[in-house]
Amino acid sequence: MRDQDRPTGGPPQEADDLGDLVRAYNTAGSHADGAADMQRRFELWNALTEKLSELHDLAMSARDRVVTEIWQSESLSLAKLADRVGLSKARADQIIREQTGRPASKRTPRRKDTSHE
Repeated sequence: MRDQDRPTGGPPQEADDLGDLVRAYNTAGSHADGAADMQRRFELWNALTEKLSELHDLAMSARDRVVTEIWQSESLSLAKLADRVGLSKARADQIIREQTGRPASKRTPRRKDTSHE
């Protein structure tokens, strides 16, 4: 594996797996760029973009599922979950709501201070 293809961090096997993904992207991109016909070049890049979007959605879904599993197994507050996984508290709450179907956190609206009027 070339150094520029190796993602940083993570155990070697996971880094190799991600490196394989980077190499696959580079190969597909080179193939697209090598197309003589501009329309074909566009079609290949468009297909690659659509596939990457699908993969992004699958990865986000898997990540969100793991965030929920961490929250449930460790009984964390939303603030601690957010710190644990590096998300904002609002995003952690959104993920938990989407994954569990629980309603949004209820917040009492702040009252306007009318004592100075």
